[in-house]
Amino acid sequence: MPSEELVTIAIYSNPIEARLAKARLEESGVTVSLTGEEIALTQWSLTQANGAIRVQVAARDAVRADEILSDPAYDDSYEGLSEVAGDATSPEPDEVQQYGSPNQREELANRAYRAAMLGIPYIFLQPYATWLLWHASSNSDLPLRAEYARRLEIAQWINFVMWLLVVCWIVVTFGSIGR
Repeated sequence: MPSEELVTIAIYSNPIEARLAKARLEESGVTVSLTGEEIALTQWSLTQANGAIRVQVAARDAVRADEILSDPAYDDSYEGLSEVAGDATSPEPDEVQQYGSPNQREELANRAYRAAMLGIPYIFLQPYATWLLWHASSNSDLPLRAEYARRLEIAQWINFVMWLLVVCWIVVTFGSIGR
């Protein structure tokens, strides 16, 4: 598979979800590669900054793999959990949507939040946070759940304050040179 072109078919922030997707695909005979899993397992705080965990397959298997992962029969996010817990009730459809895997815009919002938070002590991360905020805001065709909307708003405020501090520092530092 290393000589074939790989296509990313899913992105996960959780290594367990990525491993479940890989197991589903391998069970169906699709060869799978996970990238970013090592970072997620060893340096979990850098998972989002690294681009999360990408599930990649050969280009020729991409359509089939996408069908396998979107098949409701393979949706194990809640199936079986209620039986293990001893609860026979199924979750409401809204609950399943609330806790499903984040879409691309939500991933960007989450990465922007983490970059902005890490950018408080490490100011050099703020340009990256700004870039992520711009992409998360400009990608408005995808929905944004409340949790990620809150993170995006917090990241915007942190980023704004940090840039304001940088501008003030520049004015104070270089404004007095010519006097």
